[in-house]
Amino acid sequence: MPPVKHSYFGASSSERWITCPGSVTLCAKAPKTGGSSSFANEGTAAHELAEKSLLSRRMPINFYGETILVEDTAFVVDNEMVEAVTMYVNEVLKVASKKHNPSIRDTYHVETKFNLRWFSGRDDMFGTCDACVPDTANRTIHVFDLKYGAGKPVYAENNTQLMYYALGILGKFGKFDGDYADCCINFGKAVLHIVQPRCDESGVSEWEISIDDLFQWGSKVLLGAVEKALSD
Repeated sequence: MPPVKHSYFGASSSERWITCPGSVTLCAKAPKTGGSSSFANEGTAAHELAEKSLLSRRMPINFYGETILVEDTAFVVDNEMVEAVTMYVNEVLKVASKKHNPSIRDTYHVETKFNLRWFSGRDDMFGTCDACVPDTANRTIHVFDLKYGAGKPVYAENNTQLMYYALGILGKFGKFDGDYADCCINFGKAVLHIVQPRCDESGVSEWEISIDDLFQWGSKVLLGAVEKALSD
């Protein structure tokens, strides 16, 4: 995974800057710290395993014992990582495979880069979605996020990061009749999936939101926070 340009209006920090728009200016002035923590790097390694598994269409167990290098630290794919990432891969396949979703006619997309320029008119709102399935047969966009951390539980309901992702994915795969706010032709809802295998409290959660409600949230809450952050 190559490094990405940083955005002060990024998806992963959206809960913070939506709640406290003034934090954007404060963070911009804050001194830059060093590299990522060992926990963050371990999470990156797990994400790389998930990416390799989905792209190669081979289950994570096939990579057992391999080494993944993240910022000069070597992480060995052990039983714990295999079990955790397998849970995530299986959740994606529950939506993207005909065995579980007979009407599916679309495939999954991995590490999908997107931006919200189409929605916000800004160049500094972008991100990368772990996995998504634009299920046109069922007019549903599925967005998946792997959380490898075992501490703080994270849930899909009203999750600002995943709603941000859903808007980005909609911009890549949605078809609109005139103004996007008037009518999305091929999708009527988004289902947000969070897979946190190492946290017993949360585990797997999902939440559904209509495209209309997603647009309303994006316009009022997301862009409203951006406007506040840029104001005096």
